[in-house]
Amino acid sequence: MKPMVLLKLTGTVLIAVLIVFVATHPAFLTIAGTDYFLFTTLLGVVLIHLRLSPTLLDGALLIAGTAALCVLAPRMVSFPVSQFAYLSLPGLVSLAVLPARMIWGKADRQKLIGAALATAVCFISAGWLTGPMLRYVTRLRPLVLDLYLYAFDASLRAQFSFLLGQAFLKWRWFAAISIWCYIGLSLILALAFVENLRRDVWRGIRVASVFLFCGPIGVTFYTFFPGLGPRMLFRKDFPLHPLATLAASQLRLEPISLDGPRNAIPSLHMTWVLLAWWCCEKTSLGSRVVAALFVIFTITSTMGTGEHYFVDLVVAAPFALFLYAVFCTEVPWRDRRRWSAILAGLGMVFIWFGLLRHEPHLFWISPLLPWGMVSATVAGTLWLKSRLAVTPIAARAKPEAEIVDVHAEDPEGVAAS
Repeated sequence: MKPMVLLKLTGTVLIAVLIVFVATHPAFLTIAGTDYFLFTTLLGVVLIHLRLSPTLLDGALLIAGTAALCVLAPRMVSFPVSQFAYLSLPGLVSLAVLPARMIWGKADRQKLIGAALATAVCFISAGWLTGPMLRYVTRLRPLVLDLYLYAFDASLRAQFSFLLGQAFLKWRWFAAISIWCYIGLSLILALAFVENLRRDVWRGIRVASVFLFCGPIGVTFYTFFPGLGPRMLFRKDFPLHPLATLAASQLRLEPISLDGPRNAIPSLHMTWVLLAWWCCEKTSLGSRVVAALFVIFTITSTMGTGEHYFVDLVVAAPFALFLYAVFCTEVPWRDRRRWSAILAGLGMVFIWFGLLRHEPHLFWISPLLPWGMVSATVAGTLWLKSRLAVTPIAARAKPEAEIVDVHAEDPEGVAAS
């Protein structure tokens, strides 16, 4: 046996052993059984894997590997394995098959799969950072500004969080779809990433970068305007007992002490799905439709669950514009359209923060004022974003048919988009 073949075989076996160890470890099975976002992130890895290598061999390896882990996992622990832990196992199999593909694949495929594998690992790792970062914000900002956020929502004369919360109680199917879209955030991020990656490696890396940096940058913004959400503010009174409009207009607005993560404004869930929607613009129609549906049901889920106020979602729009423009490498830094989007996005976020905190009475003069600000923010964001929608540099450099052929060297010859 040639030394290189032996080295590759050894590496493949070690990866398989590592994955089996993780999949059967009690700590992993415990966390996977309670952390909903972990199993959806791992399912996102499966999506990335099968979009890059949708072959009969990969499908067989995924099914056989998952079946083997499902048999082994409950035998290695002394407690019942949760259904969510079982749903995490296919992702672990993909984390074994992807590096094996990279090890045994040809050079032109190694860069593509390497970028996918690195991004998948980063997506999973990012989840572990969320808790510590939010706990730091809680220590840094012990008082929250939820009364100011609620007062703005009430000034619209329609308290959407309470209305959607009541709709969730009435229509369970509507609640279920919305909540699954909320939990399945990682799936739309994985889809947007891999659809761009298949067309151009650097474009995929750019999309992955904006998704990954959105979290820590967003947590930084939580320190400027700490808030929790109406469910944490109203507790058992949410969603059936909102304040009357007159009572809300007479609220004494002041920072208050509440327990919970300071992760309300801007809504990062809304930011991520907006970024995914925008990043799917030059992909297939199916991807664009799925991304649009995630946008709609993220709007309903974030408010219907009481996690966010309506204004949190509004401010998420310019925040998403700011991030998109920062990572929009398709437009040169010297292009003022890019700088206009960056500065306008950032400016709108801080204008909202300033008005909500220091001039909340303005919104009660007339409902036309808060609605006018909401409309101007959303319209301005979409207009500035549309100015960045240029033909990618990679696409200008070579014909569309030559941008990428991810299965040109596919040994099984059965790849399909």
